[in-house]
Amino acid sequence: MGKFERAYEYAFMNQAFHLVYIAMSLQIKEELSKKEKSIQEAINEKNLLRAKHAMDDAVKILEKIHPDWIVEEA
Repeated sequence: MGKFERAYEYAFMNQAFHLVYIAMSLQIKEELSKKEKSIQEAINEKNLLRAKHAMDDAVKILEKIHPDWIVEEA
């Protein structure tokens, strides 16, 4: 594996972690109308699903390049 590919994988994992925080911070807590609230909930669900998929991909990369860093669930 080349240095560029390895750098890309590290950058991807870094961005996946940031995406989780961004998705959480974008959730609006203001008072919204019923219609606006349902739209916002759909947007939030879409963003959280994207973050989950990014984290799943980051774990796959981590399992490939540093399997010793993976901690099994309790």
